[in-house]
Amino acid sequence: EVWSNLLKTVASSRLVPTKDVIILGDPHSGKSTLIELLKTALPTPTPDALANGVDGSKTANGVPSGPNGKNDLALSYSFWDVEDDENEDTVARLGLYQIAGSHKSYHALLKYCLNTKTIADTVVLIVLDWSKPWAFVETLERWIKVLDTAIKQILQEGAVATAAWTKGKAVMEELQEKLSRFLQEYTEPQPHGTSTFSELGSTDAQSVLLPLTEGCLTNNTGVPIAIVCTKSDNINILEREMDYKEESFDYIQQTLRTICLKYGASLFYTSIHHPHTFADLRQYILHRLLTPSTLNNAQQQQQQQQQPSSFPFKLRAQVVERDQVMVPSGWDSIGKIKVLRSGFDCEGVAAGWDDDLREGAPAEGVPQANGVRKVYEETIRNPRLTHAPVTIQPIIVTEDDQTFLDRHFETLQKANERPSLSNSGHGSQPP
Repeated sequence: EVWSNLLKTVASSRLVPTKDVIILGDPHSGKSTLIELLKTALPTPTPDALANGVDGSKTANGVPSGPNGKNDLALSYSFWDVEDDENEDTVARLGLYQIAGSHKSYHALLKYCLNTKTIADTVVLIVLDWSKPWAFVETLERWIKVLDTAIKQILQEGAVATAAWTKGKAVMEELQEKLSRFLQEYTEPQPHGTSTFSELGSTDAQSVLLPLTEGCLTNNTGVPIAIVCTKSDNINILEREMDYKEESFDYIQQTLRTICLKYGASLFYTSIHHPHTFADLRQYILHRLLTPSTLNNAQQQQQQQQQPSSFPFKLRAQVVERDQVMVPSGWDSIGKIKVLRSGFDCEGVAAGWDDDLREGAPAEGVPQANGVRKVYEETIRNPRLTHAPVTIQPIIVTEDDQTFLDRHFETLQKANERPSLSNSGHGSQPP
């Protein structure tokens, strides 16, 4: 009896919650490196450690590779165990799912990692590649459509022929309300030595929620989304070799932040030359998945609401360093976006985004006439295309030598006769 109770106690103490991170992005966009660096427990890994592979595996140019140098799985899975720094116990297990591509053939695989049972404990990362900034909007639109398809499938789960209500709709409504409340409750971390009014113990201030700002969460998916722009060290290369200007980088950042604002998403730039950017993203993911406000059990949430989070995110937003941008969900607004550079049309970008995603839009790969993608690609051009010659010179075909001589035979003959005639005239004497 004593041993059975002891075994039960130990078994229950070893149960840890399971959370999921779904990583969406094109091939060679840096997803594999991102996964390996998120799994490491090093808070600020050194560049040498990143170049040699933080997991102990050899890498090529800092990018972990499999037997064939790429991920050959349509849906790959790995995980990492999150340990508490204080007692070194495993507090959660995070599953990392990676979809091979955005083609329709992969859409059916999302139901295995994103469904009514898992969506409440899931964060979605959409990876963009700074080596191709001109494709940011096109890539983002394509993956958002994939996510929308998965959410539509969730809405149909538990459907009954005689009722309009479904289990999926009930789950998504709850998650949409939770995401909206998270953005409303966001407070920017204060510098050391200062405290906010709410931190001084005012429950009235905490119970009053301000409405969302203009343009915020107009497209509520109910899922925490983070836009991760990898290889941000390419910014210096773009400026040095491809004539990108500071205005271009500001325009890209403003466009991404406007789109993130619509989904209540966060924005992170990462680079192996700035290892702390991966550590910051890792800490933010843990904060979104493991804070008491994200727990499903209402009673447990109420009990832990007064307890400090084991994974607080105390970093302030950073939009000045152009290759280390970090914008947590709930911080941004249209006013802050326009401050970066005046003249940017946030409202036009937001409306153009909706036009691009509207049902009945042109086929994939064809930008809408009034959409944000067309405007973005006209502003941020692909240097490989703009540096190509505008007109192609016609090919010159040489004429055959005999044909050329035949054509000019009479002219050449006349040219030879003129000197002989002139010479004969000067040499004759009158009789």
